[in-house]
This record gives sequence, C-alpha cells and structure tokens, in this order.
Amino acid sequence: MYIFLIYLIIKRLTRRLKLEFNLIKAEENKRQSMFLRGLAHDVKTPLSTIITYSKALEDGIVKENEVGDYYKVIYSNGIILKERVENMLSLTTLGDEGIFSIEEGDVLEEVRRFIGENYSWFVKNDASINVEISDDAKFITKYDKKLFARVLENLLQNRVYHNNKPVNIFVEWDNKDKMLIIYDDGVGVPEKIRDYMWDPMVTGEESRTGEKLRGIGLANVKRIVELHGWDIEYDGKFKIKIKNDIKIKRQKNKIIKNKKRNNKKTT
Repeated sequence: MYIFLIYLIIKRLTRRLKLEFNLIKAEENKRQSMFLRGLAHDVKTPLSTIITYSKALEDGIVKENEVGDYYKVIYSNGIILKERVENMLSLTTLGDEGIFSIEEGDVLEEVRRFIGENYSWFVKNDASINVEISDDAKFITKYDKKLFARVLENLLQNRVYHNNKPVNIFVEWDNKDKMLIIYDDGVGVPEKIRDYMWDPMVTGEESRTGEKLRGIGLANVKRIVELHGWDIEYDGKFKIKIKNDIKIKRQKNKIIKNKKRNNKKTT
C-alpha cells in the first residue's frame, strides 16, 4: 500500500516537473525567436536602404541635384549597420579574456570625465545632465575603463534617445551603499517589460524603426556589470552597486589559471 502511494506521489511530481520544464523551455524558445527576429530586422533595415539607394544611383534614375543626398543616406546607413554588427558581436564576446583589462582607478572621476567630455552632445540634444556627486567624492577600485565607459554611454545617452525633449538626467552617488544611480524625468522603462528588460532585443517601444539598436544595449550593460562582480537593478532608477575588488581579483586569477592551463595543453 505504502509503495503504491509513493509511486503515485513520484508520478505526480514527475508530471509537474515535466510540465514546468516544458513551460520554461517554451518561454526560452519564444525569447530566442524574438531575439533572432530582432537581429534580422535591425540588420535588414539599413541594408535594404543601402541596396535600394545604390541601385538607384547605378541605374541613373537619381536627379543630379539629389545625388549628394543619396550618398549621404548610403553612408549614414552604412555607419548604422556597422554599429549594429559591432553591438551584436560585443554581446557574444564580452567576458572573453582578451577584452577584459582591469586597472585600479577612481570610478567617480571616470563618471565626471565621461560627462565632461560629452557635455556638449547632451546640450545639443536638448538634454540637461545634473551630476549630484561632490567634487571630493572618490571610490577607488579595480575595473575595466573602456567597458565602464560603455555602460555610462548606454545608460546616459539612452535617457536622451528614449524620451521626449527636453529631458533632465540625474547622476548620483550613494556613498553608504557604494551605488551609482542614474535616472531622468522622462517616461522610464515600462512596467510590463521590467522583468526581462535585460534580455537581448527587448525594447519598450512599439516601433523598431529608429536609428539605434535598442535591444542589445541593456544586455551588454548587465553583462559588463556582472563581469566586474557588481550588481545592477532598475526600480525607476538604474542603480549600479559597485563592490570592492575581491571578485575582480578572483576573476583575474581565474583568467590567469585558464591561460596557464591552455599553455600546458599546447606544449
């Protein structure tokens, strides 16, 4: 009797686990399909424009006074296509040993430097950026400066791309929790996509016909942050918790060990 009851319990649990596994798999397949469709769309759009305009020039059907404009469109779409391909490649290569180069530095000074160098761009795009970090505030740790700059570029410039103008952007430093906070007075990330906003190709906009590849950026941001052993969350504000360099040291040692192991295999 007891054996039969155990059998029924195991059978029921097996069915439930199988059902949950199938649901997870279906959701993963759905997201992968969305990712691939997004990639195809983001490459196809500028590529189609380049082909169409090039064909028109080749066939000689463009008015002489419009030739220059056609070349400008071809060039600008070529740049867009280049950026999109680079973003896609970066998503797959982030974390590779060759591109993760850490060094000790002041992350807050890096924030101030990035904003200072790009301040005119924000003004030109009708954005006001407010750095609410005291001049004497410092936080020294080990990090990859180039990758950290990419995080700042994405989070700050996207406040401009995805909001109505003018927009006010705020950058703060929580010294108690060692947290960099970035937010704006715009629309924010829609509630309905916040659970999976870090997945590749997710966008909060109905149309994907804009000039920028929106769906790769946040996935790259999260990967870069996690590569450093930090954490990132969004609750209406982007919050990057910058931890000490213990995890970075472990990652660095792991990279060195992997290199030594690979060297042994080749000898």
